Amino acid sequence: MKTQWANLQAQHTTFTYKTATDFGLDINALEKATKNGEIERLDRGIYVFPNVLEDRYATFSQRFSKGVFSGLSARDLHDMTEEAPFHYEMTFPKGYNNPNLARLDIHTRHQVQNRFELGIETVKTPYGNTARVYSPERTMLDTWEREDVSVEVRKYAYHAYLKLVRQNMYRLQQLIELQQKLYPHSNFIKTLEVDL
Repeated sequence: MKTQWANLQAQHTTFTYKTATDFGLDINALEKATKNGEIERLDRGIYVFPNVLEDRYATFSQRFSKGVFSGLSARDLHDMTEEAPFHYEMTFPKGYNNPNLARLDIHTRHQVQNRFELGIETVKTPYGNTARVYSPERTMLDTWEREDVSVEVRKYAYHAYLKLVRQNMYRLQQLIELQQKLYPHSNFIKTLEVDL
């Protein structure tokens, strides 16, 4: 049992009941650990280890495992924004619905499966947990093409992404492939090439 707890804690400071069961822990082990002060129960099915703040990116990524952080949340996770993340943004496959999303102030978008699955990756959150998010390339393209994103937000994301590409030119190839599939008429790559 100690090994399961150690493995869980090594990978997750914030975790759900389902994540705990993936590590071989059952409800009895969680209740005992809660009673002994080894973990804290924050909400139904949500736990943290002592003296740790809840990592909502990790919680939401585990709780709504069909979703991917996008928009403002993706820009935040990739350090491509100065915006304060007062809410979370996630994209789900078309047809997915969960009434808890609105209650938790998660703004949702839905995409058909072949668009939804492009550019998904797993990153470390600021608390050291993992979360599913769209890649910097997908995030940049979505930011560039969305009409509801301000010029200032676009500009900041652009300069942050430009810095990433200059550090790793392989990203440019990933960007070209994604743009062809998602936004074939976009002018983003031409704009980027001027500054490279």
